[in-house]
Amino acid sequence: MTAEQQPEFSPKEFLQRRRPEKFSDSVVIETGVLERPVLEHFLAKLNARNQELQFEDFSKRLCEKVICSNLLEQTGPVAGGDGKTDTQTFPVSEQNQLLWFEGINDSSHKERWAFAVSTRVDWKVKCRQDVVKIQHTNRGYTKAFCITNQYVKSNQRSELEDRLKIDTGMDVRILDISWILDQIYKNKLESLAIETLSMPVQFKRERSVGNNDFQKQKSLMK
Repeated sequence: MTAEQQPEFSPKEFLQRRRPEKFSDSVVIETGVLERPVLEHFLAKLNARNQELQFEDFSKRLCEKVICSNLLEQTGPVAGGDGKTDTQTFPVSEQNQLLWFEGINDSSHKERWAFAVSTRVDWKVKCRQDVVKIQHTNRGYTKAFCITNQYVKSNQRSELEDRLKIDTGMDVRILDISWILDQIYKNKLESLAIETLSMPVQFKRERSVGNNDFQKQKSLMK
């Protein structure tokens, strides 16, 4: 290593390595502030900003967190255009399934599930079309999830899910914007929405007090 490549000597780092107890071990963490009404409005207006593909990626990553971890990445110019699904499960051994820390599910590692994501306003028509296409693939899907950024009334959801189950034989679940918001804030996944949807948000700084600093403060209060 030449003299130019040698790292610059830092007296502070040198002393901190020798006497770490004399230095503060607290850290400052920056976190994005994302209020629920802001995210709700942002999701409802995705079509106006042509963020359909970003919503697909966001939905996939959210489902990996709360439904099942073994979802395929979609490739090609338009994700899911040729495969009739936006993502689907892939088989996983029972031993590997035991290593999952998120999206734990008793059946997804051995069954074939399909996921369809849409931002169309007429969510009911789009959901029916997607489920019929999934059935016509004859790949043996047992579940189909339709994810939409629209608001869906509970009675309409239940009626369509029941009808599609009768027509296709698949267990169909319709997940709307209310479900998305509930999962984001219940599971503290705000950072996932910020990153995948490229949301402009404000950041706040929080100081995480280290053990050394805590002991010092505790001794001063005696």
